[in-house]
Amino acid sequence: MLKQKRRMTTSASAVTPKEEPRIGKDPKVPNNKILQIPIGSLSPEQWQAAVTTQESPTTHSSFPLLGRLVQEYQLNPQFAGSQKHLTELQTMLRHVSLSWEQKWANQSRQTSSSSLWTPDKVLSFLQDCERDLPELSPDLRTYNAIMNGWLAQTTISITTNNLAPQQCVKRVEQLMPFLWERFPQQLDTRTYEIIIQIYSRAGCFQQICNVLDQILQLHNSNKNKKKTPVPLRFQQPVFDQTLMDCVNGGHRHAGFTAETILEKLNHMYHAGLLGFRPHAATSYTMAIMAWAKSGHPEAGNRAMAILDELTRRSASDPIMTPSAHTYSAALHAWARLGNANQADALLDRMFQVYYDNNKNKNHNNKKKAIKPELISFNNVLDAYAKSGLKDAGIRSERRLRQMWDLHDQG
Repeated sequence: MLKQKRRMTTSASAVTPKEEPRIGKDPKVPNNKILQIPIGSLSPEQWQAAVTTQESPTTHSSFPLLGRLVQEYQLNPQFAGSQKHLTELQTMLRHVSLSWEQKWANQSRQTSSSSLWTPDKVLSFLQDCERDLPELSPDLRTYNAIMNGWLAQTTISITTNNLAPQQCVKRVEQLMPFLWERFPQQLDTRTYEIIIQIYSRAGCFQQICNVLDQILQLHNSNKNKKKTPVPLRFQQPVFDQTLMDCVNGGHRHAGFTAETILEKLNHMYHAGLLGFRPHAATSYTMAIMAWAKSGHPEAGNRAMAILDELTRRSASDPIMTPSAHTYSAALHAWARLGNANQADALLDRMFQVYYDNNKNKNHNNKKKAIKPELISFNNVLDAYAKSGLKDAGIRSERRLRQMWDLHDQG
């Protein structure tokens, strides 16, 4: 690919101003003037000066400067390799990678100013550097920026191109073998988080489970061998979004998938790989929601099994106390199935918990928040409507009066 690029000289790549600036070989040339020097006339000193005068990691001049490196390298492969301080080139590459991440992340609000800076084209250039210019080999952070760019592209085009997430998955899976070889035992938390987000957006939840298994196996292997690899520490937002994507996908096996992911997260927590602990208010509630939206015949029973387990564990572990949203999610599971009797029984149970805790004068009682909410009643009414029971109307009116009485109580 690179050899073909070297033979190409396009009018776009050669900047020919009407009046050539009289710069000579002065290394103290501003960056905007550097770009006006004809291709092939830039001295090593001028290039080094341009690279080392980057004002900040997000400076906009990083983009045209790296573009200029591409042009110089295509014309003369020895250009970059002839520099005395190649670490400065690597520093600029790291700076540019930060600019890439910001630019691609903001593309939902503004379009890219140049097609040169698409993630695919930048990756092509970086791969050429890896092969033919090892001195300029990008670090892992730069490749993370590329993958994050792909992730940003799925955000932009997902409403107009449903294939975008799948194309993003294909690109990542093509890149991963190279990253494993290039950075053995060095993939960091950010790398895995981006991969998980890409799979999640594409609905590839089995691949997410495979990645989590890989992380756990790598951790256990290094622990047994007493190795000290790159420390991994994952935070809650990525996995909350993963579980929510599972919920919103609404596929038949969403509940099974959410429970599997939750089980693996618990293993990761006990292995010290999570900076948070999966708990009832978010993680387990979303697992119940996944069952509720799946429409699976066992959705109601599985939702109740999770709720019962949380209730049992909350006696000694307050973080596992079900919230009103947890109960409402389980009610939604019965409503989707049209099982009015089970929905009725669960709402009665919710009221009993609420009344029992109201009797306790201790204002620090964490369970006191379990008060039936509007959506709780709506789910029960929905179950009545779908049930086909002869007394569904009468029971609905009774629940409506109960809802208004609860509202009047404040």
